[in-house]
Amino acid sequence: MKSSLTVAGDVTSALTYFATMGIAQIAEVEISDRASIVYSSDPFPKAELHFDEVTPAQVADALRFVAQRWTQPGSWVVQTMPYPEGQSVVERSPFSPRVKVINDLDTWQRHQRFRLSHLDKLLVEADLTALELIGGLGEPAYWRFQGKDRRPDHGASRWEMKTRNKGQEFIKDRLALMCVELSDWSTEQILAGLDGSQVNDPLGKNASDSRTSTGFTSPGPTDVALAFAAIIGISIFPLSHQSHTLSITPAAFPSDILHTRYAVLPIPVVPVTLARLKTIILSHELHVVSSHELMEPEAEKGDSRLLLDGLAASTWLRQRGIVALAKYPVLKTGSSSAPERQILKGEVVVL
Repeated sequence: MKSSLTVAGDVTSALTYFATMGIAQIAEVEISDRASIVYSSDPFPKAELHFDEVTPAQVADALRFVAQRWTQPGSWVVQTMPYPEGQSVVERSPFSPRVKVINDLDTWQRHQRFRLSHLDKLLVEADLTALELIGGLGEPAYWRFQGKDRRPDHGASRWEMKTRNKGQEFIKDRLALMCVELSDWSTEQILAGLDGSQVNDPLGKNASDSRTSTGFTSPGPTDVALAFAAIIGISIFPLSHQSHTLSITPAAFPSDILHTRYAVLPIPVVPVTLARLKTIILSHELHVVSSHELMEPEAEKGDSRLLLDGLAASTWLRQRGIVALAKYPVLKTGSSSAPERQILKGEVVVL
């Protein structure tokens, strides 16, 4: 029985894109159904998900089951570890990819033991949704230094954009709260959030400065179910860790700076499976075309090799149903001590 779901928002919203990927991930990993993704031909194209054997309501149920599973005592989402901070000790999650600098070896070792023990448990439990999300989020980089200074944020995904003012962090102060909230939602409530027929934002109190979207849009009321799906979507963007520089986050440009300036994402105009779209996102061809699109026109004119590489890569993408890219500026705002990234309204670039 085939069914479909049109996701809230349109191609100008990175929240829509990441949520679409997250919903497809839930369908495939949690209930073993194949999901295909396509954007409509509307003036502002909408993301459509096509399922082979399940209904959108069943996918909504699966999303709630994930939230409930991750709120159980001892879960990787709710369990924390004590970290020294000055003369006191604070509880944080070792699975938050961005944490305060850890300067002592003993804390680093306890931090890593915590992570490894939970990863082993998740593997035994076959919680692939958690494992792939953790891979997409990255981790504090114990291996990264600039001179003598540690740079733990160099191991984190640039798509984890939770503000860290007042000592907050991503897992304990955002993901865990979302899981608790969604655990009690009905199927109808979750589905209404995913398709945009309602916006239910109790975590952000439906305020104009709500941060529930966690950087995937500018501040504003955001449905918790839709935002949770977008966070799951980070799992489609696994990091490539490097010893000599910061980790590479797929679709984040430039790839060699900590604070991303652009997100560039492929837009399929024919139904594409999640597996195929993931390979496209991770492809050299998308990187070439995206870099080409972000160049200054003057830089392109003098290098025929770049033009030929861009043409070949564009042809490769079009052959796979990608005839356009969505290009989203990323705003860095906030203070120097607690910077905040927000993905702004995007535009479509035809290949």
